[in-house]
Amino acid sequence: MHTKQLSQIAILLFALTLFTLPASAHNLWIETSPNAEVGQVQEAYIYLGEYAYGVREDVSTQDHQEMLGEISVFLIKPNGEVEELETTIGTNRFVAEFTPEQQGHYRLALNVTNAPVVDWREYDLGILKTNFFALATVSVGSPGQTELSAEPLAETNELIIQSTKTTSFQRQSPVRFQVMFNGKPLAEQEVNVGYKDQWFKTLYTDEEGRISVSLPWDGQYVIETVYTEDHSGTFEGDDYEAIRHTATLTIPPAE
Repeated sequence: MHTKQLSQIAILLFALTLFTLPASAHNLWIETSPNAEVGQVQEAYIYLGEYAYGVREDVSTQDHQEMLGEISVFLIKPNGEVEELETTIGTNRFVAEFTPEQQGHYRLALNVTNAPVVDWREYDLGILKTNFFALATVSVGSPGQTELSAEPLAETNELIIQSTKTTSFQRQSPVRFQVMFNGKPLAEQEVNVGYKDQWFKTLYTDEEGRISVSLPWDGQYVIETVYTEDHSGTFEGDDYEAIRHTATLTIPPAE
């Protein structure tokens, strides 16, 4: 069988799996303009679904709100200060906003750790406590390329994917990222890079939790990873066998 045919079959099987899994198996990701101005309101949108497959659930429904529980969005300012932002619901997405007070790199960190326990034994995943994390970066002014510290993020998100340096994410050039859990690198961790029209690429981190990604097109990408923590417990009266952490990082369109 030809490689192209095998690839098409793999995509079809992935799509069938995607739409038979419960909605809470989807990911959350942040979309916002990568650039902002001092004193001007910057909006950020949080979506639930599968980015590469064009799936965006309507989070305004009661079922989805109960499925996710309370969501929190934090703003990490250039000086490392962390501020929690208010969120509202707009049609099929959550909305948060902030007004930059100085130039520099701002990071938006989504934290969803109050989702209820789910029974996914029929999908061979077990009884799980699900947590969701997401990250996006906004540059204000022309702050230039700098190293990004993971310390402020470790205060808000257990599982993170972040670029090792602030960058314009120039296409074709490899961009380097690091995956960390509780402040420590995750080695040999599976990472999926998603683009529109059902395109995705699977990569694995090195011993330091790092990966390099080439971005062939100018549009937005969403990088995602899932880490299952072998830790049982009880949440809101329900027992679980493990904790399923999902994290995403949004790479904005090239400008």
